[in-house]
Amino acid sequence: MEPSAIRVFDPLYGRLQLTPLESRVFAVPELQRLRYIRMCNINSMLITGASEISRFEHALGTLRLAREWTSHRQLPCDIAEAIAVAALLHDVQTGPFGHSFEYVLQAEHGDRFRHEDLSHGHAVRYHQAADASVSFLGRSFGASKVLGDLWPLVADMINGKGVYGPLISGTIDLDNIDNVFRLAYHVGVAGTEDSSCALQLARDLDVTPDGPALPVRSFVHLERWQRIRHDLYGLLLLDWADFSAKAMLQYALERVLNDDQLDPSAWKYTDNELLDQLWNIGIGEFQDIRDMVRRLRTGDLFVPLVLLESPDVETYRLLDNAEAKRSLVAALKSRSREAGHSCQYLVHFIRDVAKTDRAVDVIEKESGRSIRMGRDSNRLLIGLFTSRPVHNAELADDLRGCFRKLLDHHGVHGTRPIVDPVFEAESADMDSRQMELFD
Repeated sequence: MEPSAIRVFDPLYGRLQLTPLESRVFAVPELQRLRYIRMCNINSMLITGASEISRFEHALGTLRLAREWTSHRQLPCDIAEAIAVAALLHDVQTGPFGHSFEYVLQAEHGDRFRHEDLSHGHAVRYHQAADASVSFLGRSFGASKVLGDLWPLVADMINGKGVYGPLISGTIDLDNIDNVFRLAYHVGVAGTEDSSCALQLARDLDVTPDGPALPVRSFVHLERWQRIRHDLYGLLLLDWADFSAKAMLQYALERVLNDDQLDPSAWKYTDNELLDQLWNIGIGEFQDIRDMVRRLRTGDLFVPLVLLESPDVETYRLLDNAEAKRSLVAALKSRSREAGHSCQYLVHFIRDVAKTDRAVDVIEKESGRSIRMGRDSNRLLIGLFTSRPVHNAELADDLRGCFRKLLDHHGVHGTRPIVDPVFEAESADMDSRQMELFD
């Protein structure tokens, strides 16, 4: 097949015919690897529409929006090509299970991982250009070779640099326009009609030295994107099953990284390759890792004892590490042993800052005024999970109270139960919904 014959049919935007250059980039191993990296940070068991949607599909969708943008502007050919290819390649440095893996690397290794910064990845052996042996199924990564002199411009755009970089990496960009509408469509909180909203936003979005700019007619589309984002992330962050699965995966990753059983270069694995690697590590003193992988793969999730939110977001950097969580778990285990109950505990923190809700400072094209649309979410999400249900209601209440006191001691104040995103319209009491299955 000639490269120019490559085409895809996208569930949101329909047929997309690739150019010869895009077709050559389409075939590079680092892009094909994204077919096996989920858009979600975990393989969701309950939000079924999100369970298998890949970053490969998202990359092609972002390319479609980039094409929409360039087709409505007079641009030099090389700039238009660079924008399209940057859109196609923007996620190639994404690790297995996306941000779930990235967050652990950041917590355990500090400033050693930035998935959008290809030049930084090169310097610390995260990106394909760092080592000729970096490959996918035996095929060496090769986007830089395919693109030649265009590569530095593309890499800078992916990192948000230059005049056009904010189109790919900004507060509102082609990447997160497609990300929100695509994932929301598969989850079920957006419809195919919302594809026209995504396309119109892409056409109208301009980048200026002062930030993104839109005409007044597109403000309604930006508001729609924000509303859908709120509904989507409410499900992805607050549903107990996804929360639990992220806690289980993070526990396994922290354990093996802390004990130098897994190198940060594992970023290049696919989702299933990472689970296979964890499984192989899980022998002897690491048997608990194999048990965790088994439970993740069979849907045997830890159950929630309490799910909370707090305004004290700044405590995240102090608590979201293996040592701090071990300290919390040790205190809870001591308490439950006194009552004759034995189980494994997991504590998980999520920093919801500009995730569920994201404010966008946008320039109104007609007047030049800067307008803030929406507001940023700003809260700490906290989950306490057990390997088996605590059926003794008195003990369960005692453990919840103990956990809240421990959090308060660590500066996490004003905790309250999370609203169940599935039953939000019917009940604001998490304990009566997501928790009732396990008490």
